[in-house]
Amino acid sequence: MKRIFVFLLILLISSKTFSEVVRRVIENKDTKEIIYSDKGNEIAREIVDEKGNTQTTGKIPDGIVKQYNNEGHLFLEANYKDNKQDGIIRLYYENEKLMEEGFTKNGKSEGLIKTYYENGNLMEESDYKEGKLNGTTKEYYENGKLKRKINYKKGKLDGTSKRYYENGQVQSKVKYKDDELNGTSKTYYENGKLKEKAGYKNGQLEGTHKEYYEDGKIMYKDTYKSGKMIKSKKYEKKK
Repeated sequence: MKRIFVFLLILLISSKTFSEVVRRVIENKDTKEIIYSDKGNEIAREIVDEKGNTQTTGKIPDGIVKQYNNEGHLFLEANYKDNKQDGIIRLYYENEKLMEEGFTKNGKSEGLIKTYYENGNLMEESDYKEGKLNGTTKEYYENGKLKRKINYKKGKLDGTSKRYYENGQVQSKVKYKDDELNGTSKTYYENGKLKEKAGYKNGQLEGTHKEYYEDGKIMYKDTYKSGKMIKSKKYEKKK
């Protein structure tokens, strides 16, 4: 009797251990369907419209849900709680190397999310709050050098953003406020010389706009008001 009990206990534990919840996605014209299955049986379904509104039927079990690509390789694994993504989420390349990892809270991205190149080097790291970019996003070249640094506030571009050449020189510096260009923007040649300098107000060119030759001498000097050019002068490059 004791042996039978132990056997049944092992069988019960094994059935729970090897139970895997899998999802698959069907793309329709105006909607997306996500079907959740356990041992081949559908247990839940989500219908997502163009605006991202989701209608769920059935119960998605709490815990890890996996998604595989058409070749059977792991593409996604995400933790669910109360029918929503909540906790760790990972995406994978076709060779099953890690592509992206981060966290969700109540179905929305939360905290630091990292994206990787196939060689394992960091491609991008971004901060999220309640599903919106919030804080500094950094992008990297495949060799690991910084490519871009962008600031966000509640999902909108805000503050100074910088782009870099692969040699480390600054390529551009621009200022944003409430998702629009505001203030002085500068771009540079790869040798570090100033290429362009412009002023923006509410996303439109405003004031003096200058462009320079690579040797540092001025090429154009334009004046803008509310995005319209009202004055322009070109300077010929002297030999």
